[in-house]
Amino acid sequence: MGSLDAPIPVDTDLDGPAYWYATSGHDLERMMQLAGIPETAQHPFLDFYRNVLCPALGDKPEHPGSSCPSQRSSVLGWDGNPFEYSFEFKGSTNKAGVRFAADFTEHRPNNSLNPLSMSQSRRIIDYLRTDIPGFDSTWNEAFDKFFSVEDISPEQQESLIGEVGFQTPMMLGFDIKPSMLDSSSPSSSPHIVPLMLKSYYTPHYMSLARNMSNNFDAIKASIQQLPNLEQTNPNILKALDMLDSYLATKPESYKQSAQYMATDFVSPTKARLKIYFRFYNPSPGKDYEFDDIWEYYTLGGRIPGLDGDRDMLRDLIGLVGGHTSPSSVTQDRSETSTDKDTKWKPDKVRVPKTRRKPIALYFSLTPDNPYPTPKLYYNPAQSSKLPDDLSIARGIDAWMEMYGWADGGLSVEERVGRVFSHRQLEEKNGIFTFIAFGRKEDGGVIGSEQLGELGKKKVQTSLSVYMTPELYENPRFC
Repeated sequence: MGSLDAPIPVDTDLDGPAYWYATSGHDLERMMQLAGIPETAQHPFLDFYRNVLCPALGDKPEHPGSSCPSQRSSVLGWDGNPFEYSFEFKGSTNKAGVRFAADFTEHRPNNSLNPLSMSQSRRIIDYLRTDIPGFDSTWNEAFDKFFSVEDISPEQQESLIGEVGFQTPMMLGFDIKPSMLDSSSPSSSPHIVPLMLKSYYTPHYMSLARNMSNNFDAIKASIQQLPNLEQTNPNILKALDMLDSYLATKPESYKQSAQYMATDFVSPTKARLKIYFRFYNPSPGKDYEFDDIWEYYTLGGRIPGLDGDRDMLRDLIGLVGGHTSPSSVTQDRSETSTDKDTKWKPDKVRVPKTRRKPIALYFSLTPDNPYPTPKLYYNPAQSSKLPDDLSIARGIDAWMEMYGWADGGLSVEERVGRVFSHRQLEEKNGIFTFIAFGRKEDGGVIGSEQLGELGKKKVQTSLSVYMTPELYENPRFC
């Protein structure tokens, strides 16, 4: 293990796998160290990362500004890089979870014969099949078959990519879980990888290829075709119906803004389904209003037991967005603003890229709940009141202090500042991609005060801090 704060120079002569380990691998190593993950869990994860994930990422990025027609971009990082990391907090700064998502689409170089191939992700899934305790791919396999468009010609695939605007058919999410080592039995694989795995499918290509009405209808159909769902998971169908009934009251654009369908690699009796949406401002050209955000978060009041989230969510948006009045959330502000409190002059090329992801939400459908569990993702780059990542980090830390979560652990400013060595947080924004707030299911239900006997299981509020390493904008070459 290297020094935690030492900058890591990246040799331009490194091949692709070595490059990805020298950059993202060391980012994740520092995140695990800062989260207090024991070395007994760090070592098997890093071995897996180096030997399995890094080769699947292909070649290293090109130098910024160079012309490389064979290199494509991911939808995951705002600059096109294939990563998003996160720290997750649940009521305390003393303990943080470490997660990341990665896009293994063949972007470097582009797979011109099958540009929407998901083969690299499938190889990773197959590798982990025997190395994660409790691994079950039943639902993932059903979604893989449903969303794949790999059987159409390369020209048709390229046409779909051009219409959709990005080339990412699926992604994988990894939740580093040291407890997986404790739960493994002596008869299981001797090479346990301490991870929980998730898959994320984009519905856009299949929806267009099959002439479906919108992305949400494609996702709904993918859920309804899961085997034995009505008999084994009736609550998932009830929660889906609630979400569908809310969207039916909204413009068609709400359904079309469905972005991902995600599932866990556990038994269908325990697995969650997560449907992600982008939330575009209902009043373009004006500010996001908190009441609009809250209305979506609660599905118009359909989801019970969320009253305690309202002030926490409003204060979080106010603090990470730098707004003096949290009741109105600024989506954008022109360079000619008369606000005298900021001297920041936005980069006319870079800022639109960091802002291309609007506010987002997911709704989790679980076997335990007859209604969805929400989580809101706020992109702090939408606000021009906090011009750099340091200001955003301090806004998050202020929220932690306000709600008593700052109980002696490292601050977000300290954690994130020590993860990334390629630049200082105060230089600009772009490292923070989303600040996410919502209910964390622990196999239980929310709103116990309204649900009687159903409400006995534990549920926590969680805050997740999402970051991207900017590896296309700044590959960190020497």
